Amino acid sequence: MSKKRRSRQEAWAAEKDFASYAWRLIGTFRTQAGWLDLTTGRLGYTSETRGEEFDVRLDEVKDVVWPWYYFGGGVKLTVNGEQYRLSFVLPNGAEYPTARMAAAADPGSLAVVLQKGNDIAAGRDAGKEWRRRLEGAGSAAAPPLTPPG
Repeated sequence: MSKKRRSRQEAWAAEKDFASYAWRLIGTFRTQAGWLDLTTGRLGYTSETRGEEFDVRLDEVKDVVWPWYYFGGGVKLTVNGEQYRLSFVLPNGAEYPTARMAAAADPGSLAVVLQKGNDIAAGRDAGKEWRRRLEGAGSAAAPPLTPPG
C-alpha cells in the first residue's frame, strides 16, 4: 500500500502558522517596519505606515531569492509584480555606531552593542525559518534557492 502524497500547498496549509517582524528595505538608507505573516497557506505583509501591502497565496509569490550578503537574515521576493527586499534583522539605528565607539568606556553602551548582537542572531533565526517555509514558493518551475553541489 503506497502512502498518499500531499501537495506542497497542502503541506504548507497544514503546518503551524508563522509570523515575524520584517523591515522592508527601500533604496539605500530607508526602511519600513512591518510584519510578515504566514497563515493557512497565505503570505501577508503589513507595514507600520501603509497597512496591508499584500495578502496572497504562496503560489503567487515569485522570484524568491536569499542573497548571501543578507547573511541569512533577509529575502527578496516579488508579489503582484512588486519586488520586496525584507530584512528580519532590526536595522541599524544612529545609536549603534556611537555605542560601538563608546563601548570601551561606557558599560551602558556595551549593553547596546550586545543587544545588537542578539538582534542579528534573532533575525538570522527568523530568516532560517522563513527560508524553510518559503522554499518552493511560487511556480513549480522556480529554480532552487541554493546552488547545486
